[in-house]
Amino acid sequence: MAGSRSVYERLQSPDYERKLVAVRGLETLSAAKVLQRRGLFPDAQARYREALGILESSDGLHARGYAAHAMRGLGSTLIEQGNAAAVPEAQSWLARARSVYKDAPVARFATQVETIGALQLMGDALVLLDQGDLQAAVSGYRRAIEVLNATFGKPTLGAQGNTAPASHRLTVRAMLELGLTLMQPEWQSRKETKEHGDAESRYLEAEELFDDVVAFCEEKLQPGHDLHITVLEALLALYSPEAMDDPETRDEIVSILQEIRDSAD
Repeated sequence: MAGSRSVYERLQSPDYERKLVAVRGLETLSAAKVLQRRGLFPDAQARYREALGILESSDGLHARGYAAHAMRGLGSTLIEQGNAAAVPEAQSWLARARSVYKDAPVARFATQVETIGALQLMGDALVLLDQGDLQAAVSGYRRAIEVLNATFGKPTLGAQGNTAPASHRLTVRAMLELGLTLMQPEWQSRKETKEHGDAESRYLEAEELFDDVVAFCEEKLQPGHDLHITVLEALLALYSPEAMDDPETRDEIVSILQEIRDSAD
């Protein structure tokens, strides 16, 4: 009986309760990350908020760091969803996460800090695009890609001489947004610049960016992922008569999209 009482007492101890809270917070955080990788941003945001509520109520040793991961994830999903109105909230969560990371031991969270910097650039670019400042938005996305490539590595040549996909999901998200920005019809009413070129050069750059995104999706994401469908739809617009006018390639993409949608049914 003494042993039974000892087990019971341990189960009722504050330390055991703290461990249970921490485990529940980590499980919720992990579920949020899975949803984010699948492109299910509203569901991921709900889980990140739930994880934050759990982790911020805990006084466990590592709870503050895990809460920062949840803040970063929530800020990331708000930006990746592409809604400029959500950027202020996203930037607030990212700034809070950055502050926690900065207080940690030197270099422990260096990658997270750099990722937050790239996300902040992407958020700023999204707002600039919403305001119609296309050139500044393009510059912001370019800078975000530079930061992410420096953090996670640039695409490299594979064994067959082909370019290997970008190494991180956020990198291809920024590449997709840059390509979409380069295709904005508002460019036609603006003076062309040396930095951003004429319509043909912008379309060619967008095509290269989209091809890299497609390669990443085909190699690293599940079939039918939102990112894959979005980039294929962007390519449809790129090969339309109003842009590069390539009906043959456009028909191929239509077939690919149909196969993806049929397999999802």
